[in-house]
Amino acid sequence: MSSETIIFSLPEKRFLNALLLGIVLPLADATALNTALPALGVSFPAAPLAWLVVAYLLAAVAAVPLSAALGQGLGEVRLWRACLLLFALSSAMAAVANSFAVLLAARVGQGVAAGLMQPLLQTLCARVMPSEKLRPALTALAVPAVITPIAAPLLASALLKVSSWHWIFAVNVPLCAWALVWSRWIPALSANPARDFDGWGYVCLAPALVLLVYAVQQAAWQPEPLIAGAVGLMLGGLFVIHAKRQGERALVRLDLLHLSAFRRELSLLFWAAFNYYGGILLLPILWTNAHHDVAWIGILLAAHGVGTLIARRYLERLAQRWGERRLLSLAASAVLLSSLALLFPLNTASALALMSLRGSGVGLLSIMPMAALYRTINAEHRAQASLLSRLATQFAAAFGSALAALAVSQPMVSIGLFAVSGVLMWVQIWQGEKTKAA
Repeated sequence: MSSETIIFSLPEKRFLNALLLGIVLPLADATALNTALPALGVSFPAAPLAWLVVAYLLAAVAAVPLSAALGQGLGEVRLWRACLLLFALSSAMAAVANSFAVLLAARVGQGVAAGLMQPLLQTLCARVMPSEKLRPALTALAVPAVITPIAAPLLASALLKVSSWHWIFAVNVPLCAWALVWSRWIPALSANPARDFDGWGYVCLAPALVLLVYAVQQAAWQPEPLIAGAVGLMLGGLFVIHAKRQGERALVRLDLLHLSAFRRELSLLFWAAFNYYGGILLLPILWTNAHHDVAWIGILLAAHGVGTLIARRYLERLAQRWGERRLLSLAASAVLLSSLALLFPLNTASALALMSLRGSGVGLLSIMPMAALYRTINAEHRAQASLLSRLATQFAAAFGSALAALAVSQPMVSIGLFAVSGVLMWVQIWQGEKTKAA
């Protein structure tokens, strides 16, 4: 089907709107909380406020491996509604919290719901949408990831001027109720074959993921994160051994990685997410070190988001004209060259153009491999593909952010590592194009 003729039907539009309403909640909440931290500091002056962010992240990471198993046990649509309900109840709990412990527990509940919803959204989309409409659908669902980090802090700031921090969480409750009402437009899906829950696999994998992400986020050569990372690697190794023995019964189907096409797309998704999340943090740190104005940095970040939106808007047309692999090569080259150029002193117009170019490149690179993943597997493996892609994205974001943070004290090391990652991403695309041609 030509990209010019891809039009969503009314039921498909309603389905996508139902998913958009649900997924925007955790995205908005995660960024709005940062705006409310000063106000929370007044209410809880002696509390470790950073743990409100860390606990949410770690709870989400621990929940991700459960998405496929719970989706099979409860059904994806029921699980989606359960996640919305959990997010609403956790938000209500946070809104009325009168102690830091209660607020922290509520954040854990929000994190669990968010961790389940991210891969579940991809699975629902892959199961409901026809294959020729999957990439445009994923592109549409990725829009909040670009707009929300910009809009949510602005809206949160406006809300805090007229109310207390409690309302940052309270507004989620009616939004969740609205999303639950709209979830009736998610079509009923046929049940997946039931499997026994891999409890031992979860006992190994969930702590491994939590400890590894925690260690990477700390980005410090201190005993605590080093021990956490070492224990996480050990548990991760135990899970790999266990998963190989379990085969199809494993919590996470590592045997999918034996498929060269799947492995290639997953690797490309990892490097794309690494450069997206890491680069968007690295460049502002370098500009801050160079004493650039905060408003100027904010405008450049907005230009990056605009570039991402524009590229995704015309993705299908560009793919039809250039071909998927050639477009990926152009996108990777745009990211690498614009990132290097942005390290040098530039006038505002040039910086805006380069940030828009970089945003366009990462906008394409973060969507195309995700959609291509589902073309490399059988239909019954879609939930596992969603799970693995989410884990890859989560770790890429954590590692990218950690390496970007090195720029505060060791900018050249951080820049060098990101340059290497950009080259590796481009080589990955080139190898894929060579394999496809062969």
